Amino acid sequence: MNGSGATDPRNAAARPLFVMDEKEFLARAIFLFIAFSLTRDFLLGRLLHVDVPGLNTMLLAGFALMAIMVERARPVWDRTHLLLLLSVVAFACVNTVAVDGESKRLVGGLFRTIQPALATALFLFIDLPREKILKILKWLNLLILFCTLCAFLEAFMRVSYRPVSLYLLDTWSLYAYPTYQSAWLSMNVGNALFLFRSTGRKRYLLSAFVCLVAVVLVGRRKSFVSACMIFCMFLLLDGTWKARIAKIAAGAGAMTVALFTVGRKFLSRFLAVKAYVASDAVETQARTALHLRCIDVARDYFPWGSGLGTFASQPAYDHYSPLYYVYGLDKVRGLEPYAGKGGNNNFLLDTWWPHIVAEFGVFGTLLFLTLWLYPLLGALRLPPGKVKKDTLFFILAAWCVILLESTGATYPEQLQFILVYCGLSALLLRRAREEAMR
Repeated sequence: MNGSGATDPRNAAARPLFVMDEKEFLARAIFLFIAFSLTRDFLLGRLLHVDVPGLNTMLLAGFALMAIMVERARPVWDRTHLLLLLSVVAFACVNTVAVDGESKRLVGGLFRTIQPALATALFLFIDLPREKILKILKWLNLLILFCTLCAFLEAFMRVSYRPVSLYLLDTWSLYAYPTYQSAWLSMNVGNALFLFRSTGRKRYLLSAFVCLVAVVLVGRRKSFVSACMIFCMFLLLDGTWKARIAKIAAGAGAMTVALFTVGRKFLSRFLAVKAYVASDAVETQARTALHLRCIDVARDYFPWGSGLGTFASQPAYDHYSPLYYVYGLDKVRGLEPYAGKGGNNNFLLDTWWPHIVAEFGVFGTLLFLTLWLYPLLGALRLPPGKVKKDTLFFILAAWCVILLESTGATYPEQLQFILVYCGLSALLLRRAREEAMR
């Protein structure tokens, strides 16, 4: 600095290029971490034809080590969350001993079950400025829009017999699996609307609308419902009650007209969900059977539950669970002992919540739900104001998507979605708490 306070141009020229402070480094690392987890199976599986067992665990462990090293100057942990996490671990160990469970099932089931909470603990430890978090979300929005464009191109370039209303059904593009595509699209509806609330820029409204249209074109029912719920939450957060109701009525009317005109094929697919609860189809639907039988298991093993790794979880698939014979699930298509082998259908991991209810029992499920809802509960305790509304909206949107999607897949154990709900939600919650304390 010279005497006038101006910056010496020679010093500025001597400054090395591309130097990042720790916060910028962490923000870029988080985005790259999420981006790679989103496109990992495309890059490794479809392009390079390689499979790395345990890659999710290695990625999370490596990122955790890097984050802790960068944030080592301020080791701030959320004690309430850690106490809840330790309580769930202790309960899982006790209930496994109580029912004479196997240690190999406990270890495998425990890690996969608490992995989302481990991610929440890690990201609650990371202190990023709000502008850095918004930067991550903006790049994530662009990435998902790019992947969606690739899906449209993929569908356009191949010969298709499907009607336009299901034009994107089963397209893969850069996503890990076709079923992940619609979940990411509905997740980005919430992300884009949050960015609109935070920045006021209307292009994010357009982004949310594009993702909603793409969800309809993919034809996934759960994603469509979650995207509509997110829009409703967005409309209900602000304004008078009369204005809110008017907005929802107008939006519902426009959606109804669209569904009964250009979206009639999607509507017929949506209404076909009744097959899951039809009286003559209950026992033939693996997903429905798992939901019904988990209640029976929790009742029969009251209050402890059947123990981790014994029902509808990964260890119960790796080491076929004896409970499936007891409750007649071995005769349901896709749940047989040979499911997934020799080209047979595999629906053993077709849903997520039954393994919590059955394996943890009544009390354990309540304890686990408290842990799983912790980011949402934390947002509700924030002081009233715009920051609370914005933070609550993002967490509610992400929670809504994963809650609905996990009724038909193991989404809460998939790193991509863990990073949004338990990662980005925790970052926003931490920042909102910091701002509230000023």
